[in-house]
Amino acid sequence: MGNCYAQEVVDSGIVFRLDAQGFFHDNEYSGNRMTGYTLPGFTLQPKIVWGVNAHVSLKVGVHWLHYWGAHGYPASTFDTPWPAVGDTGTTAVHILPWVQLSSTWGSLDEGFRVELGSLRTSDHGLPLPLFNRERLFATDPEAGFALRYWNPWLKAEVWCDWRNFIWYGSSTRESLTAGAHIHFSLFGHKETNDWILYIPLTLVGQHSGGQGRATWSPGLRSFNATAGIVFSHQLFGSKSWTEGSSFDIGCHVAAFGQGGHTEIPFNRGWGIYPEVAFEYKNFEINAGYWYGKDFVPLLGSWHFSNLSAASPWLTIDRNKVITVGIEYTSLYFNDLSQLTFEARLYHYLEATGNDGNVHSARNQFSIGCILNVFPSIRLR
Repeated sequence: MGNCYAQEVVDSGIVFRLDAQGFFHDNEYSGNRMTGYTLPGFTLQPKIVWGVNAHVSLKVGVHWLHYWGAHGYPASTFDTPWPAVGDTGTTAVHILPWVQLSSTWGSLDEGFRVELGSLRTSDHGLPLPLFNRERLFATDPEAGFALRYWNPWLKAEVWCDWRNFIWYGSSTRESLTAGAHIHFSLFGHKETNDWILYIPLTLVGQHSGGQGRATWSPGLRSFNATAGIVFSHQLFGSKSWTEGSSFDIGCHVAAFGQGGHTEIPFNRGWGIYPEVAFEYKNFEINAGYWYGKDFVPLLGSWHFSNLSAASPWLTIDRNKVITVGIEYTSLYFNDLSQLTFEARLYHYLEATGNDGNVHSARNQFSIGCILNVFPSIRLR
């Protein structure tokens, strides 16, 4: 889920496609660093896919996000899993147009693709602390452009997500997120049961500002950069009963920088995240340790931020978090449906805040279920 390099084969002709997703995600958080919340709802994305030829396709549809029990939605961009209700009013439903024009050259093994318009939201190769998986189902889809290249040993992506467009004299800020990701696969092959070395490099930047606004104020800029090294080993050979089993171990180093954000008390920060994962067919367990200093993950969870999401102006000097996750994913009904159960534990280690208090160790956890259904009907 969320793989930006997953290749999609579009045949010539016209197809009706439905991407439906039901989710229930309970976050049992408490204390002065995180606020608990629950996300119950669904997304529906019906669209018409026109394969002009083997290289060009046009997709037109809508994206409907609904939370059970919600009777009004902020009339703003859902850039986080829990958008704040601002002064822009509310709407009865939250439905957006979904339009994409794409062109692909090459094959499934090596090729290049350009996408313009609505994009399939992905993790952009970011490690867990820098990407909140709730963005895959509880926020608006990305929209802008994406350029992607892939071959057996290299995957590269450049993308831009335009979150807020403004008119001349607007009282709001232009807002966009852009990034680049390179993923090297060095020695070894899965087919021969070898160790494989991965080198992922990622840069994400955010801009808020724009010219021609009603009132001038300095532009806001921030970025995250990561560099990692991951060793992966295909387990048990190629026996069918162990297909998909692997063991991964790696480490990621992250950097944060910003300019213009007066509400953030630091301009530079860093973090490190060693992790280990074991996957057996449909089951995966992973664990990691995050150590961060003056760090803010732009697209990630507040668990890994040195800023508090629950207490204004509270900062943590050295943020140390141990996290363990369990996930089960399986396909059903001729691969037309996917069911995922996931649970994650966050264990805060003792830390000192700028309020002068020593914040003791605390356990937080989340648990959720996500059901995806993606049928299609050829119309022509």
